[in-house]
Amino acid sequence: MSDIDDDDSDETIRELYEKFNVSTQVTSGDLMVPFISLINSPKHLNTMTGIPSFNLLNKIEELYRLEFPDKRFHNISYKERIVMVFMKLKQDLSFIVLSILFKNVSPESCRTIYASIIPSLAMLLNSVIYWPSKQEISSDIPYCFENFNKTRVVIDCTEISLQKNPNA
Repeated sequence: MSDIDDDDSDETIRELYEKFNVSTQVTSGDLMVPFISLINSPKHLNTMTGIPSFNLLNKIEELYRLEFPDKRFHNISYKERIVMVFMKLKQDLSFIVLSILFKNVSPESCRTIYASIIPSLAMLLNSVIYWPSKQEISSDIPYCFENFNKTRVVIDCTEISLQKNPNA
């Protein structure tokens, strides 16, 4: 019927099968879903970061890119770094937990990202912090502060625990 004997035919089919099989193998670790993609509603975003809308997050990211351009390679995007910092501030998550959520980042890198982005965000967002006038404060001062008529600000100190590097 054909010039190819059955052994050669079986070998050719086996080779084709192995080539096909190798080309379609996928390891589950190859399919990493970025954590930020799981934050898919304004409610989730607000709960995790305190940022009430994706429009505001996108605007913060845009301003951050313009003011602090960075040409270095990073494992995570600007937006992911900003979300990470706001999650640390809002949820007080440890750097180890953040490194688990943001899979390509070590706890040390999370700490470095946090320490480098906080001052930049402070500079960037300083202009959007509203400070009422002395007159407004005097008219709205709580009863318990009436004897402190020179009071301008009452600071609610929120404690954020710090992690110490075990190697330090």
